[in-house]
Amino acid sequence: MTKTTISALFVLSLSFLLIACSSGDYKADPNSATNGVINPLNPLTASQFDWTGVSPVSLNVNGSLWVADSAFYFLDTTGSNTIYAYKGKQALFLYFKNTWSGNVYSMGFHQYNCVGQWIELDSFFSAGSYYQSPLGTSGGVYITQNDTARFAGEFYFHGVNGSGKSVSITNGYFNLKK
Repeated sequence: MTKTTISALFVLSLSFLLIACSSGDYKADPNSATNGVINPLNPLTASQFDWTGVSPVSLNVNGSLWVADSAFYFLDTTGSNTIYAYKGKQALFLYFKNTWSGNVYSMGFHQYNCVGQWIELDSFFSAGSYYQSPLGTSGGVYITQNDTARFAGEFYFHGVNGSGKSVSITNGYFNLKK
């Protein structure tokens, strides 16, 4: 065979391989929620945090309602607001550094000042699996009250664990005494 024939067969083979590997149409629409989470290119604004919840902490985990049996609020010496909420073998950890009432903050990929963590505990009540917002694609918190009496707000995040499994936390709500 000539070099031209071999080159033509190589290009045809490569073209066929690229076509065969197609996984369908790519959606680059920032208004799309293809994977079931809020698009990180189009995060929620303050007016879109329009849900309420059950005190002290409630949320939807992959679409199922979860209401904490108990929740604790701590303000540390760096000004960070921390919430721990528990129910059975599931827990939520929220960490908000330098947050003020009336503002929206990102909890998405590589955001470490506002962190959400969904924890599934094993039979010995040690952490079996952590789903963290800094590893996920999107997340946000709207602080509705942060004064001397209460810390309240609404949140959502897409959490991912070290194995690449994910959890969708939506319609999150907290309202705790300080």
